[in-house]
Amino acid sequence: DLQRLYKVVSGYSPEDVYIMDETGLFFRLLPRYFRAMQEDDGGSAGEAKDRVTLIACSNSTGSHKIPCAMVGRAVEPACIQHRQWPIPYLAQRRAWVDQEVCSKWYEEVFMPAVRQRTNHSVLLLIFNSQGRFSKPVERDRVRVLVFPPSGIGQREYFHQGVISALKKKYKYLYLKEVLSFH
Repeated sequence: DLQRLYKVVSGYSPEDVYIMDETGLFFRLLPRYFRAMQEDDGGSAGEAKDRVTLIACSNSTGSHKIPCAMVGRAVEPACIQHRQWPIPYLAQRRAWVDQEVCSKWYEEVFMPAVRQRTNHSVLLLIFNSQGRFSKPVERDRVRVLVFPPSGIGQREYFHQGVISALKKKYKYLYLKEVLSFH
């Protein structure tokens, strides 16, 4: 599998190879050390169940980051009604990236961002791809390859770097907002 991937990737410039992955985010969950300082009211204030899925994508050099997209449960969340939302929002009953959400992200977020930057042929690697694209796709000079969740080690590098940094930045901004409120 790695040899096949190497052969395919070697036909593209590193600037034209994109990696997409997803991650869950419990957006109201405070950091552990902050929850420990709170008084115990008998409830489960620290165990927030509010979850969204974030779709992260960038090229292999990191020089082009596709706008992060959020997948939530509500079709039209009250918090973003009549407001300009800073990132693309997609809805799915369980806040998962299924085939419909992935296709919508591809058409409405990925393709416009890539075509605004380049007209070259590009490669999109999608990891954790259960139900996203049923088979590899190639259209409009974009080749999409899908890999199973335990597929290729490249996913771990992306997950540890880009996604980890994204979550740390969110937690920092969230905690800053919570502390400024009190």
